[in-house]
Amino acid sequence: MAAPTQAQPGETRRFEAAATDPDGDALSWHWSFGDGSPGTLDPIATHAWPNEGDYVVRVEVSDRRGGRASAQVAVRVGDPRTFRITGHVRDSEGRPVEGVRVHNGVSGERRPAPDLVQAWSDSTGAYALTGIKPGTYTVSGFHPEAVIERRTPSEVAHADLAGVDLRLNWLPAVTVEGPEVVDEGAGMTELFTFRRSGPVDTPMTVRFHLGGSATAGIDFVRPLVPQVTIPAGAASVSLAISLLDDRAGDPDETLVVTVADPVREILRADDGTEFEVFYPGLEIVHVGEFLTWSQTRPQYVGGNPAFASARIRDNDPVTPHVVSVSASEIAALEEPLVESGFELRRSGENSGPLVVRLQTRGTAMPGTDYEPLPAEVRFEPGDALVTLPVRPLADGIAEAPEDVVLEVVPDPAYGISLGTAQVRILDRIEFPQQLGITATPDGAWEVLMTGAPGQQLVLEASTDLQLWSALRTNRLFNSTGAVVRVPGGPASRYFRTVRP
Repeated sequence: MAAPTQAQPGETRRFEAAATDPDGDALSWHWSFGDGSPGTLDPIATHAWPNEGDYVVRVEVSDRRGGRASAQVAVRVGDPRTFRITGHVRDSEGRPVEGVRVHNGVSGERRPAPDLVQAWSDSTGAYALTGIKPGTYTVSGFHPEAVIERRTPSEVAHADLAGVDLRLNWLPAVTVEGPEVVDEGAGMTELFTFRRSGPVDTPMTVRFHLGGSATAGIDFVRPLVPQVTIPAGAASVSLAISLLDDRAGDPDETLVVTVADPVREILRADDGTEFEVFYPGLEIVHVGEFLTWSQTRPQYVGGNPAFASARIRDNDPVTPHVVSVSASEIAALEEPLVESGFELRRSGENSGPLVVRLQTRGTAMPGTDYEPLPAEVRFEPGDALVTLPVRPLADGIAEAPEDVVLEVVPDPAYGISLGTAQVRILDRIEFPQQLGITATPDGAWEVLMTGAPGQQLVLEASTDLQLWSALRTNRLFNSTGAVVRVPGGPASRYFRTVRP
């Protein structure tokens, strides 16, 4: 990166960066200039600052496939009469760490505190806090997968402060592994192994998700609780799953397990009092003689690989046609309108058409609570899947949840693997705040929580609109909005905010 370090107010300066990708991928660029102005998307940028100040110019380059790098330089415009704190962030093995949010440790009744200064480390681990007033600061940082060791306070008096380095310790990473192939009907099998890095002196509870083309209740028995506990003194634990023989000839199916991010945990204070923390979130901790807000740290993060897939090998001869029906995990909702649906699948021979007869029942009434479903569906040649949407009808009447049950009617033209599925229709859900949700390149979400200043809000998430889990408690101090970063998870996810 070629860049100046001095400028005068209103003077245009030129910045240039160069990067290469080992795979030859096209690169995208983004410049920021520390003054809130719009960024530039080219490898060469120009900028002029209208006011005196000390600004960090940062450029980030990405191949849009997960590869990224960054560099930065501090530019002093005019004579701002403030100071800098600079240093590097490295891990316990001395390697530079990019993407650490470094701050000067200022806190107060308002969030953020007026004198709080923050910056990000670049690919060399370097950071620069600019616009620092004379005083004593405890420089610290945050990384979602690590803990930053706290430094002793540093005094800034008459000159810039350099060499204020931070050491980062990675959180334990949990990986999962399993066999490539397992036979259908194998019964209770220790199918997947969860393994952790780091110390093993305490037990660790790990949450997980199950997915793939295999169907719970037909191909395997879903565990009652989606978590395992690695005991103290052990680095791994096995997940036992009962594999079933569906006695239907169909193609091999897959069962995928994925390490899930921690959401919340019950901790115990020194005096024995239990308290709840959320990840990510904030908690009050002692720093020396003072209480201050600190970012909560989960027990673990997902490692590489964070998922494993096993192919369940079928042991039955393939029959001409086998039909099954399943329901979406997402409930249908009258207000605001959310559709659910059924999926009908056929396995075996699919080169010709197939008509499948259906019937509906349940507490929900067709034509009153939802649009009626057809009495039959037709698979065209080559089709293996037919979807039937369940569209609720808003009747304006407050009522309890109702169910739509779809059944496959037996017929000599096909066999039935799973013949019944159920969709729940909910009446109404209140969403008190509008949320702005943006997907990030690494698969996470950034959620904008809005409300009145001083209001405390809880961000909740659901995959089915029925079970909601708290992700983050946040108080809006001197603003009407706060951006919360939510780690990646299921592809279909709903968010809402509620008052605690």
